[in-house]
Amino acid sequence: MHVPVSILSQPFIFRNSVRQRSLHISGIGLTAERIRTMIAAIFLLAAIPLGVFTSGGMPTYRIIVPAVILMQFYLIRCFRNVQMLMILTLYLQIYFLYLVPYFYFGTELSQYSEFQNPVYFGKIAFLFYLFYTGLVCSARKPFNPSRIALCRLIRITTPRYKQVLYLLFLFVALGLVLRQGQNVLTAEVDSYGVYIENLDNTNSLPLFYILFLMIGHYVIADWRWRKLLTVVLIVMLTGYCVTRGFRMILAPTGLLIFMLFVDQRIRTRTVLLLFGLGFVALILVNSLKMSLSFSLDGMFSEGQHDYIVAHHADNLYVAAAGMGMLDCGRIAFFDRVLLNLGFLAETVIPPGMLPDALKYPHIITHTVSTGGGGLFVMGAYLMWGYAGICIFGFLLGEFVRRTYQYRKPLQAIVCAVLMVFAPRWISYDFHIILRFSCLAVVIYLLLCPPRKFS
Repeated sequence: MHVPVSILSQPFIFRNSVRQRSLHISGIGLTAERIRTMIAAIFLLAAIPLGVFTSGGMPTYRIIVPAVILMQFYLIRCFRNVQMLMILTLYLQIYFLYLVPYFYFGTELSQYSEFQNPVYFGKIAFLFYLFYTGLVCSARKPFNPSRIALCRLIRITTPRYKQVLYLLFLFVALGLVLRQGQNVLTAEVDSYGVYIENLDNTNSLPLFYILFLMIGHYVIADWRWRKLLTVVLIVMLTGYCVTRGFRMILAPTGLLIFMLFVDQRIRTRTVLLLFGLGFVALILVNSLKMSLSFSLDGMFSEGQHDYIVAHHADNLYVAAAGMGMLDCGRIAFFDRVLLNLGFLAETVIPPGMLPDALKYPHIITHTVSTGGGGLFVMGAYLMWGYAGICIFGFLLGEFVRRTYQYRKPLQAIVCAVLMVFAPRWISYDFHIILRFSCLAVVIYLLLCPPRKFS
């Protein structure tokens, strides 16, 4: 058989054409995109009966748990070219896995018992299913086929004097951050008590500083000074987080390091390894602040109890408490409307100035006894219902995909905010997803002259 030379000279095109033809079965064009669309449709249609049965109190976790785990593996495959998004789904999966010992081994997830109800936790599992279904729907089209790193999509062109002023601002703000809190590693008696005192006496500046530092990396024009100063500031911030016991500040700091220096430079399996090591590091920091020795038992529970004592378990219990408060009428329809108003208001008004009725998770944690936290799927459900969670997952994935497709610097900055601060808005403060995005846009507009907008 004679093969034209023109084809042989283009091996990649030839292989791609063969791959495409191999997917045509019985005259039906089963392209990769159509297959992904069919997968999304299956999970989406399955959500209807699962939602009905879950709302009726049936043990649908027997289907939901393996389905979500299957979707997780599928999304890792789909997001292999967007490693930041892959890490986000992995981080969320940790919460879901804490439901496994509750459903299959009868292990309680908190010391609080008022809302330890399998019906409530079954509904929480279904919320995870809906969010992942939305992500699967967004994965119908490929993500980042050119394998470009997110950090390379961000560009900030600003005058020299603004660069100098912003750099001075970074050092002054860091000085203010380092003055907050006490060192839990050098505490003579009760390191955990010192940590609690740090939480009470520390404002939100350390969290804001991560955003300032992320933008500051691109403000410095000289790439050599940019890397040096960024590394110095990140090291100092990391030391602050470790010595104060602030895991939820250390996590976005680690993601910022990954985005700036590691993203798309390693393979998928290495990302999975780094994620595991990062999770162990956070557990180690927690052991240090609680004066506990690090052990494998402490990976999923802090101390020896009949129930799981962990940040993730407490978050799940807060979500279950929200479901229980809905069932007994302690959270009414009007309260859910107010949460939407608060979600928008926190963009311009400091959260401390707003009443608890306008804020999630305060509407729950300031009413019932919980271990703290505020899982975002419950906040999204209170504001937007079942459909809203699925739509949110779809819009999140679609926004990330379009960021890599259109490569607009301002859109890339917002995408970086969503990825870097994922542990925060997933675990504690869902409102940060809008508040910090708007703040990043404002800073960008202040730094860049109008003629540089793109």
